[in-house]
Amino acid sequence: MTSKEKHDAWQKKLACPLLIVDGSMPIRENFELVKRKIKI
Repeated sequence: MTSKEKHDAWQKKLACPLLIVDGSMPIRENFELVKRKIKI
């Protein structure tokens, strides 16, 4: 099992919401996404 596979398995066990920001969008869009998800 690779490190990524272990990490993905661990993430699935988390009880809290998971927000993935992969960097494919501009920083401003990532920031707005995070703000919406955490309701600022």
